[in-house]
Amino acid sequence: MSENGPQRPGSAGPPRPAAALAAPAVRGDGLWLALLVPGALAATALPLSAVGARQLPTEAILVTTRESLMRALYLHGGGAVGPAGFPLGWYWTGVLAVSLLATGAWYRRRDRAAGRPGVLRGYLAVGAALVALTAALPLLGWRTPALSLGDPAGAWLGALWQQGAFALLAIAVTLGMLARARRSRGLAIITVAYAVTAGLAAWAGAQPELASPFYPYGSPAVLLPAAVLLAAGAGYLLTAARRPLPSAGTRA
Repeated sequence: MSENGPQRPGSAGPPRPAAALAAPAVRGDGLWLALLVPGALAATALPLSAVGARQLPTEAILVTTRESLMRALYLHGGGAVGPAGFPLGWYWTGVLAVSLLATGAWYRRRDRAAGRPGVLRGYLAVGAALVALTAALPLLGWRTPALSLGDPAGAWLGALWQQGAFALLAIAVTLGMLARARRSRGLAIITVAYAVTAGLAAWAGAQPELASPFYPYGSPAVLLPAAVLLAAGAGYLLTAARRPLPSAGTRA
């Protein structure tokens, strides 16, 4: 029996909570945001690497010859091929963190409005751990000389940190968790395709013969996974824009 009297058979059930009735209208599921934010930030990394290379001070080369790879990566953005002038690895750490926070904030607002708080706690916890691991990657090179041209480990560490391979793969993990939490088969398929391209970008970034003369300290291969995210995110956004905006009491 409800406050308004006994319910009739076949009625819609008990009234919805006041929080759900007062929920603001939200268009779409927001998966477009989880794809467009890291895609746009990843594509920006390549021109950023060129700007940092043009601003490289000459004394940085002399400094990195006496540094460990860890210190060169943290302070100068250098790697096995020399200093880059801009610690691009910190940018990639920020890409992962901003993508995580933007997606988490969107769904926190949306799920609270729908009366379902805490749905993405596991997603945020794993994402925070991946951000910490990304920031700690250069610690693996604390005994490796900065200009270790013949050291494949140095080349791979430079690709993982400086060229964002680890951050790109970490984004794939967070997208997979988001697909599971939102029960989205479409996002799961996109995540698999993206993870493949991120792996290819990681491999290409560690191959000196594939380096671009226009971007000596960045890998153009990052544009491939970035394109997958941007295309998929744009598709989700266009689909959401074509749907009618739900009313305040309707669940999106």
